[in-house]
Amino acid sequence: MAELLEGGLVEFVLEKLGNILVQQIVKESALVFNFTKDFQWLKKKLTVLRDSLQYAGGQSTQVQSVNEWIENVRDIAFDAEDIIEEYGVQSLYSSRHLLFRYKMGRRIRRIKHRIRSVIEDATEMKILRGEMIVSQGAAPASSSSSQREVWTRSSVPEWDARPVALNDKVEEVVRLLEKADVSVIAVVGMGGVGKTFLMQQVYKKVQNMFEKSVWLSISKMYSVRQLQRDLASQIEGLERVQSEISCSEAERLIHSSLEGKRFVIVLDDAWKPFQREDDLIRRLGLPWENSSSCKILVTTRNRQIFSNMNNVSMYEIRPLAEEDSWKLFCVYAFSDCPPPPYLEKLSHEIERECAGLPLAIKTVASSMANTTSPRDWESKLLQLKKVKAVDPMDPIMQIIKLSYDLLPPALKSCFSYLSFFPEDHEIDCEYLVYLWAAEGFINEDWLEIGWDYLNRLANLCLIELWEEEGKSVVYIKKCRVHDLVLDFAVHTSRDNKCAFAVEEVFEKGKSGCRRMLLAKKGIDNNAIINRDPFSPRCVRTLSLFSNSIEDDVSANMFSHLRVLRVLDLSRTRISTLPACVGNLKLLRVLNLSKTYIKQVPECVAKLKSLRFLDVSKCSKLVEVPKWIGELIGLQHLRIYGCSKELKNIIYPKGISKLLSLRTLRSDPLKLSVEENERHLLKLEDLASLTELLELRIQVNHEVQRRKVADGILERLVNMRHLAMNMRHLAMVKPEKHEIRLDVVEEQMANLPEMANLPETMKAMKDLESLRLDTFSLPGWISAYVNLKVLILTFCECSDYSALSLETMPNLMKLQLWGDKRCRELPKGFGKSGAFPKLRDLMIGHFHVLEEFWEEVEDGAMPGLKKLWVLSCPKIKNLPQGLGRLKSLDSLEFYNSGTEEVRQRLKGGGDAWSKIKANNPHVSIYVRVP
Repeated sequence: MAELLEGGLVEFVLEKLGNILVQQIVKESALVFNFTKDFQWLKKKLTVLRDSLQYAGGQSTQVQSVNEWIENVRDIAFDAEDIIEEYGVQSLYSSRHLLFRYKMGRRIRRIKHRIRSVIEDATEMKILRGEMIVSQGAAPASSSSSQREVWTRSSVPEWDARPVALNDKVEEVVRLLEKADVSVIAVVGMGGVGKTFLMQQVYKKVQNMFEKSVWLSISKMYSVRQLQRDLASQIEGLERVQSEISCSEAERLIHSSLEGKRFVIVLDDAWKPFQREDDLIRRLGLPWENSSSCKILVTTRNRQIFSNMNNVSMYEIRPLAEEDSWKLFCVYAFSDCPPPPYLEKLSHEIERECAGLPLAIKTVASSMANTTSPRDWESKLLQLKKVKAVDPMDPIMQIIKLSYDLLPPALKSCFSYLSFFPEDHEIDCEYLVYLWAAEGFINEDWLEIGWDYLNRLANLCLIELWEEEGKSVVYIKKCRVHDLVLDFAVHTSRDNKCAFAVEEVFEKGKSGCRRMLLAKKGIDNNAIINRDPFSPRCVRTLSLFSNSIEDDVSANMFSHLRVLRVLDLSRTRISTLPACVGNLKLLRVLNLSKTYIKQVPECVAKLKSLRFLDVSKCSKLVEVPKWIGELIGLQHLRIYGCSKELKNIIYPKGISKLLSLRTLRSDPLKLSVEENERHLLKLEDLASLTELLELRIQVNHEVQRRKVADGILERLVNMRHLAMNMRHLAMVKPEKHEIRLDVVEEQMANLPEMANLPETMKAMKDLESLRLDTFSLPGWISAYVNLKVLILTFCECSDYSALSLETMPNLMKLQLWGDKRCRELPKGFGKSGAFPKLRDLMIGHFHVLEEFWEEVEDGAMPGLKKLWVLSCPKIKNLPQGLGRLKSLDSLEFYNSGTEEVRQRLKGGGDAWSKIKANNPHVSIYVRVP
């Protein structure tokens, strides 16, 4: 498939060749290899192939010989990149190695022979371009203005904020849910019609009607055992239920947790038929003594899956009506404005070709956003009519392809990589960008380019992008792929030599399988050992994500993977790695998260190219390796949520040698203060990590706090996420509504002396999140204009108005904890324009606080969704106009307010009635422990 490449990979290889040639000139040690002339020849010939690829990609690729030629060039480009990578990495291990010189020379001769061969073939097919001949005929068209303009929109429209013909449907489903004789409700409709989104709105509306609510996404190949684990995990609020739990144990756990409670469970995107409702209920372990208070909601494309069930109420969701379809189209194509008059007829015709399917409407409209040329709109209309003629039964896949065709070559490869994640999986965007970089899809400034690529895919509605609150002070970006879009990504991946099963790997072994995803189903180590080699030598990515392999992975699996860049063993039961992993010299990403390893094997120290290491949530991991400083190329380290032992140890001093480290995502670091502990990490050692963007440290010792005040961290000017905690402390667990009052009060009784923030910290102008414990707050803190999260714990302040927190333009989350002096909150908090982006406001343990701000004016805190007040018992007045907070979902008073205030907020009280009159969907909780 020419559209998957079009010279982009060759361009990337040429860039690397240029870098290598420069290094050969400036590095005397490189002269021993003496491959300068070979690399110059490769660069010249690859330039010719790049130009020829661009020409061939612009022509019809129905001719089999042209397609085969493109595949051959693709393989040459991959292999050339491997040679260049190995050459560059070799200097990290040994600068003089005659055996390496011999092997490298032999591989270069082979690839030169292959290049000569494809150039001869291109000459015969008359597709050769570049310096060897004068180009004839039409050159491939450059990107049109419309394609460039696709990326100009700064953000994706918030679908949640623009419901189209939705409210009535939500209410209809809710009314079905309230019927006592209905136990199962099925929302049925074709793919892309909006079933999941409708159910999300229903789920959001009814959550507070039940004591327990669970959302489960079901893949096409789901198992009851996996459903049980996922259900038990959510009910218990656990990160993961141990994989060895038996079905009977899971049933008992679920039954005991839900027994006697009102609960609702959503099963999204079901495919397999259910035998009858009691069979499903029994196998999941659900207590069903009173079905009128326990409900199951299901979305599906196939109404036949309920043919054997009783007490099922069907709700069919149909494509949008003409008027609603047009409204949605305008949201995405014209930013919710009418189209210009000269485009109105064309845009209406294009909208009608989408047949009322929201996914198709969003995808097509997004691809035309900011495109003003009538010729481009006419071309899009013609394309849509053609694809419907090709496959009238499944036009939506062809519509997705039209958006895919707008992507540049590198971004097409990034999109195809989405197929490596399971259906309905919430993808960690940061990790996804690391994978793209490891594969070479993005190179220079890869982190910034990666975020830009994500926004581009979101702008074309190929992914859904959002931010959610992390367990630290960081908002984590995540994305999800619609199942139809994922199907298309899988299709492009198979064309791009990816394999999704062991036998498929063996079948593709000779043709050069580049990436392997062996998820879910276990691998027979004996079968692997009998295959020599197990997998093709050219594999770059190997993922066993969530594989149910019972034993540690065989050494034979890695012994021939010479060019492996990505190794993902996350969510498996492995406890160690074979020593031969240390021979994977090109490995850039190693993901061991949620495995059973007790220590990181020492062989990992040999991986000089490693950029990303993830050992987070490894419940049995008890130490940070002393050799960690040998990973000289490491840029990202995740090591949080592991064993209790690991949380309480002091990290080795080797951390300070990771000079390229950009993110250190850990539980708050304990640091040594003893001069004789020279092998352990101290606060001053962190000053060498000048590239660091993220850091969480404990500064509960007087010596450490004094060093912070003296500016010991002043060199960390690139910092974006900084937390300086007294100790590892979780005061609130929102997912369980558990308030740790005893812990907080104990802390407040033993506070150290306040420390000052040094003026030098103003240089951290890129800060996005900040947590401070027992620091005096300077007036310049509001100068952090990029700050999204601010958590202040035991930072007493007699006058918060002096901080001007309400003027911070990007603040999304504000938590103020533990203040014994503040009697009233600033009036500015409620002024029009205050906190323009704030979502969450939590105020807790203000022992003498009596007054909120006087009034909430129109335009104050327009995006506030959660207002929690915890352990503020002396509050005697509520601000006027709380009902003006139109976005508020949750208002909670826990052990707060005088008895009069609490009665006013309870159901039927005057404050409750005024708030509900203006904002009927808000949930109000008043609780006393």
